[in-house]
Amino acid sequence: MSSLIKSPQAEAEWLLEQHQGSVKECLYFLTQQFMTIQSRNQLLLTLSTVSLTITGFSGPTIARSNHFSLTLLISGLLCMVFATVLLLGTGMRLKWVSQFDGKTSLDVLTQIIEYRDQKSVTYQWQLRAMIVGLCCYVGSLVAFFLA
Repeated sequence: MSSLIKSPQAEAEWLLEQHQGSVKECLYFLTQQFMTIQSRNQLLLTLSTVSLTITGFSGPTIARSNHFSLTLLISGLLCMVFATVLLLGTGMRLKWVSQFDGKTSLDVLTQIIEYRDQKSVTYQWQLRAMIVGLCCYVGSLVAFFLA
């Protein structure tokens, strides 16, 4: 599907066609996609919370072990905080499906798809920042054990 659909409006047209013009079915379909994004954001928030909590307990010990561990730990911490701020500032922001307004059902569906796409892009940035942060954390732990 994604390789055939070039724009949010084309996707909205495709959805209407697939659901025989039922806006209700299209909205349900898109709402399910928002629930997927939201559950993934919740997972990232949980992962961030656990990582930051663990840093509070074991971070000072790891940081004192050697300069490389300290550098990686700080880098990981900064990446995780950046990802968390991005998540809280954008990913957890709400706009209800019923708040979109357009002249036609196609306009409304197009706006919803554009919003979903924005949330998807933001999620990808959050995920990348957390992956870098977690890699730095693991690197600092490995350096700590090797020291």
